[in-house]
Amino acid sequence: MTMKFIGIDLGWKSQPSGLCCLEWINGQLQLLDLDRKEAIADILTWIDRSVQPDEPAIIAVDAPTLIPNATGSRLPDKLSHKHFGKYHAGCCIYSLEQLLDINYLTENM
Repeated sequence: MTMKFIGIDLGWKSQPSGLCCLEWINGQLQLLDLDRKEAIADILTWIDRSVQPDEPAIIAVDAPTLIPNATGSRLPDKLSHKHFGKYHAGCCIYSLEQLLDINYLTENM
Protein backbone atom coordinates (compact mmCIF):
# COMPACT_ATOMS: atom_id res chain seq x y z
CA MET A 1 0.00 0.00 0.00
CA THR A 2 1.19 3.50 -0.75
CA MET A 3 0.42 6.67 1.18
CA LYS A 4 1.21 10.28 0.30
CA PHE A 5 2.23 12.90 2.84
CA ILE A 6 1.77 16.53 1.89
CA GLY A 7 3.43 19.26 3.95
CA ILE A 8 2.51 22.90 3.50
CA ASP A 9 4.33 25.69 5.34
CA LEU A 10 2.33 28.83 4.59
CA GLY A 11 4.56 31.89 4.46
CA TRP A 12 3.74 35.32 5.76
CA LYS A 13 2.24 37.60 3.14
CA SER A 14 5.68 38.74 2.00
CA GLN A 15 7.19 35.27 1.54
CA PRO A 16 6.35 32.20 -0.55
CA SER A 17 4.96 29.02 0.99
CA GLY A 18 6.98 25.81 1.12
CA LEU A 19 5.42 22.62 -0.28
CA CYS A 20 6.57 19.02 0.02
CA CYS A 21 5.11 15.76 -1.27
CA LEU A 22 6.41 12.44 0.07
CA GLU A 23 5.18 8.92 -0.72
CA TRP A 24 5.50 5.72 1.30
CA ILE A 25 6.31 3.00 -1.24
CA ASN A 26 7.41 -0.56 -0.37
CA GLY A 27 8.44 0.39 3.15
CA GLN A 28 10.40 3.48 2.12
CA LEU A 29 9.61 7.18 2.17
CA GLN A 30 10.43 8.88 -1.13
CA LEU A 31 10.54 12.56 -2.00
CA LEU A 32 8.29 13.25 -4.97
CA ASP A 33 8.23 17.03 -5.08
CA LEU A 34 9.59 20.05 -3.23
CA ASP A 35 8.39 23.49 -4.32
CA ARG A 36 7.55 27.06 -3.33
CA LYS A 37 4.43 28.94 -4.35
CA GLU A 38 3.11 32.39 -3.50
CA ALA A 39 -0.55 32.46 -4.54
CA ILE A 40 -3.16 30.38 -2.71
CA ALA A 41 -4.60 29.31 -6.09
CA ASP A 42 -1.16 27.97 -7.09
CA ILE A 43 -0.89 26.04 -3.80
CA LEU A 44 -4.30 24.45 -4.32
CA THR A 45 -3.39 23.53 -7.92
CA TRP A 46 -0.16 21.95 -6.64
CA ILE A 47 -2.15 19.86 -4.14
CA ASP A 48 -4.61 18.77 -6.84
CA ARG A 49 -1.70 17.75 -9.07
CA SER A 50 0.12 15.92 -6.23
CA VAL A 51 -2.79 13.86 -4.86
CA GLN A 52 -5.60 12.24 -6.82
CA PRO A 53 -9.06 12.12 -5.20
CA ASP A 54 -8.90 8.32 -4.73
CA GLU A 55 -5.35 8.25 -3.25
CA PRO A 56 -4.79 7.95 0.49
CA ALA A 57 -3.01 11.05 1.80
CA ILE A 58 -2.36 13.10 4.89
CA ILE A 59 -2.00 16.86 4.55
CA ALA A 60 -0.33 18.89 7.31
CA VAL A 61 -0.38 22.69 7.28
CA ASP A 62 1.81 25.06 9.28
CA ALA A 63 0.22 28.50 9.12
CA PRO A 64 0.94 31.81 10.81
CA THR A 65 -1.81 32.95 13.15
CA LEU A 66 -2.45 36.15 15.01
CA ILE A 67 -3.45 35.77 18.66
CA PRO A 68 -4.94 39.07 19.81
CA ASN A 69 -4.03 38.83 23.50
CA ALA A 70 -1.40 40.83 25.36
CA THR A 71 1.31 38.15 25.41
CA GLY A 72 0.49 36.34 22.17
CA SER A 73 0.88 33.08 24.09
CA ARG A 74 -1.85 30.51 24.74
CA LEU A 75 -1.81 27.22 26.64
CA PRO A 76 -1.46 25.15 23.40
CA ASP A 77 1.58 27.27 22.43
CA LYS A 78 3.20 26.66 25.82
CA LEU A 79 2.49 22.93 25.65
CA SER A 80 3.95 22.62 22.15
CA HIS A 81 7.17 24.24 23.41
CA LYS A 82 7.21 22.00 26.48
CA HIS A 83 6.88 18.78 24.47
CA PHE A 84 8.55 19.64 21.15
CA GLY A 85 11.06 22.37 22.06
CA LYS A 86 13.85 19.82 22.47
CA TYR A 87 13.38 19.04 18.77
CA HIS A 88 13.49 22.74 17.86
CA ALA A 89 9.82 22.53 16.92
CA GLY A 90 7.15 24.70 18.45
CA CYS A 91 5.18 27.85 17.96
CA CYS A 92 6.82 31.10 16.99
CA ILE A 93 5.06 33.45 19.38
CA TYR A 94 4.74 37.19 18.91
CA SER A 95 2.58 39.49 20.95
CA LEU A 96 0.26 41.91 19.20
CA GLU A 97 2.66 44.74 20.10
CA GLN A 98 5.59 42.89 18.55
CA LEU A 99 3.63 42.22 15.38
CA LEU A 100 2.67 45.84 15.09
CA ASP A 101 6.34 46.79 15.48
CA ILE A 102 7.41 44.21 12.88
CA ASN A 103 4.77 45.48 10.45
CA TYR A 104 5.86 49.07 11.06
CA LEU A 105 9.51 48.21 10.48
CA THR A 106 8.75 46.12 7.39
CA GLU A 107 6.61 48.79 5.81
CA ASN A 108 9.04 51.60 6.55
CA MET A 109 12.31 49.99 5.45
